[in-house]
Amino acid sequence: MTYSANSYESPFYGIGVATATNINGPWTKYEDYPIFQKPGDLIGVGHSTMFTDKEGILKIVFHAHNCTISIHPRHIYISSVKFVKDNGSEIMIVDQDYVTPVLSYKLSQ
Repeated sequence: MTYSANSYESPFYGIGVATATNINGPWTKYEDYPIFQKPGDLIGVGHSTMFTDKEGILKIVFHAHNCTISIHPRHIYISSVKFVKDNGSEIMIVDQDYVTPVLSYKLSQ
């Protein structure tokens, strides 16, 4: 499970991970929290969800502050996600490189 922590207004807003063997818990936070915070020049990273793109690659979509001095309007970004083995455990890694989605409209006639 991914979750966001700290106030969304904070530059330290970030994305964490917790795991459980049962949906009712108990839940254990990943030791190296947060897994995703301040990638590149972004701050206030959070409110994420994951999806699989057309090529079958796991992605995460999230928002971040407008800039270092203004929270709003927040912007949307997308990055890739992978799982790697570390000391016998599988951990989630979010790629520090991200893209900014661009909406395009087709006018139907």
